[in-house]
Amino acid sequence: MSSATWLYRAFEVSQIVVILLYCLFRHISCLEGYWIESTSLRNYQPDSKLVSTTASSHYACMMQCLMTDGCCFISYVTVNSTCVRHLGMGNVQSQESSSVWYIINDDNCPCGWHRFEASCFLFTNIYMTWNDSVAYCRILDARLAEADSKKKDSFIRGIAATTSGSFWLGGSDSDQENTWLWTASNLSMTKYDNWAPTNPNNYGGQGENADCICIGSWLKFYWDDCNCWEEQAPVCEKPVI
Repeated sequence: MSSATWLYRAFEVSQIVVILLYCLFRHISCLEGYWIESTSLRNYQPDSKLVSTTASSHYACMMQCLMTDGCCFISYVTVNSTCVRHLGMGNVQSQESSSVWYIINDDNCPCGWHRFEASCFLFTNIYMTWNDSVAYCRILDARLAEADSKKKDSFIRGIAATTSGSFWLGGSDSDQENTWLWTASNLSMTKYDNWAPTNPNNYGGQGENADCICIGSWLKFYWDDCNCWEEQAPVCEKPVI
């Protein structure tokens, strides 16, 4: 190993030691959790920038995040040493040589996600069509949430009801009218559903093919069939880490 390589390795180790010491003296959550890279977000960068600075490495960027109230994750661009600290997940855009690192909480979910049983859920506040929501969750190594049991549905509705938002779930009958499926798992809804009274009704019986499930305050977060081109916020779901 060359002297330059040895010095770089020693520098990386020193950055980790500094992070751990900072956590120790501040008594913050990095002693309970850890960092993990989102491989699906390589060469992407979320637009939810909290603050942007420079840092000598992604380890140094992590330390900056830990010293920033509300910072949940970082994106680090190696070509120009840009360290972006993020409050929460927003939309994503292409960014060459960028990597994204999450703080994993002690419940084994990324910072900003909510755990229920063996899944982590992200309730976003960015509005897009149902198809774009499917693609968005996929970039996060997730799927649109599937409320396939009474307990999970109650959990999703409970958190959704604390917001002023409206949300997409992962159910659709776009392949065959009136045959509703959880599309990511290809499971039918014969065992459980939670439609609002008179739903599904093709957008209030106006003759439109409202093929995607949404929830919102207008029906007390019971299921509604909405036009897939409408814009709601995706609820993403992925297994615990």
